Amino acid sequence: MEMPPPSREISPVPTTQERVSHFTKKHISDLKAKANCEISSSEQRISSLQAVSAHLWRSVARHSGLNREEESHCRVAADFKQRLNPPLEKECFGNVAHLGVATATVGELLDHGVGWAAMQISKMVGSLTNEYYRTYEEKLVRNVKIPKFAVGSRMVISNSVAVTSSPWFQVYDNDFGWGKPIAVRSGPSSGVGGKLTLFRGIEEGSIDVHATLWSSVLINLLTDVEFLDA
Repeated sequence: MEMPPPSREISPVPTTQERVSHFTKKHISDLKAKANCEISSSEQRISSLQAVSAHLWRSVARHSGLNREEESHCRVAADFKQRLNPPLEKECFGNVAHLGVATATVGELLDHGVGWAAMQISKMVGSLTNEYYRTYEEKLVRNVKIPKFAVGSRMVISNSVAVTSSPWFQVYDNDFGWGKPIAVRSGPSSGVGGKLTLFRGIEEGSIDVHATLWSSVLINLLTDVEFLDA
């Protein structure tokens, strides 16, 4: 995995930094094979997206500063267009997305490997059915709550990572008259730490992760041998 070096200066007030990690096809293949070997399940297979997300989740949790007993969450955006019954037409304009949440304690993430963490994500994604979504939306309509986030506050989101976008999106197939894109980025994240945006890499089978992390977490992450080896 290739990442540019970050600045070593950390503000006493929690701040975020953005970096792009490039996972090559081989990186992903090795990580996926390791995850599937650890779970030893013939009924369920870990996907590339789940393996990369689990690796990032464990790595960020390891440097989050949370106690082993505290919970950590991996929020993954799922497309419900084809999960609904009946499914929406492919030509339907707009998004029907939902952030599913996989939860584990920091201790569980550290004591288990990437396969266990990926399985928690896989189980969560599998639970996002038509029935789940309809029940969720009915409760939301009956009891409307608008979440309040204090931008830059560690207290709100220091225990979570949010995985958005997908390497399935054909982001390099668009040509607006300027030629084929050479890189895709998600734009600024308004100081919200823990955001991981996954894109298809320029090389076939690769994945780019545009990460917005707390500066202290990022500094430690880029000296983490286990994280960099993958």
